[in-house]
Amino acid sequence: MRKLSRGIAWLICLVMLLGMLPVVSLAADNANEPVAVLADEEIDPTIPIFENPQYSFAERAADLVARMSLSQKAAQITSQNAPAINASALGGGALNVPATKGISGYTWWSETLHGTRGGVNYPQNTTVASTWNPELYYQEATNIGQEIRERNNTNLNFYSPTINMHRDPRWGRNEESYSEDVLLTAK
Repeated sequence: MRKLSRGIAWLICLVMLLGMLPVVSLAADNANEPVAVLADEEIDPTIPIFENPQYSFAERAADLVARMSLSQKAAQITSQNAPAINASALGGGALNVPATKGISGYTWWSETLHGTRGGVNYPQNTTVASTWNPELYYQEATNIGQEIRERNNTNLNFYSPTINMHRDPRWGRNEESYSEDVLLTAK
């Protein structure tokens, strides 16, 4: 058990380090480029870079990630319910300007493969595919989307559908895919 925990810790560290490389390289690549500022506007030095829309997305992302501690970054990627980070817990960033806004909590794993939790429950994808009626599934997906918007207007991040072909029963989740027919799945 101890070896497993240590292995998971090393894996998380490796993922974090690899995940930081593109942001660091983007920040370094853009360091000498002029900031895209509108003609008559000057950048307000009292607004943190990640909160200032005058900076590019790459600059804003690099500033926000640089403000976060390693444990905060790990918490954002290792849990399906990423915790909120208060503004006071974020560092000073490139301009050493304290953040005025934090990061909201975020649920990044919700699945609506055949309906929403507590709502209408539709058949699995394999069953829908057996009808060979793509319009039927389109209507089902439309209904699921409408129900999500009616019930939950703050988190609209849901995973669906699975478009993998189910050709290997060892996968264990074959009921989530439409079929092994390429033509049907492409529709």
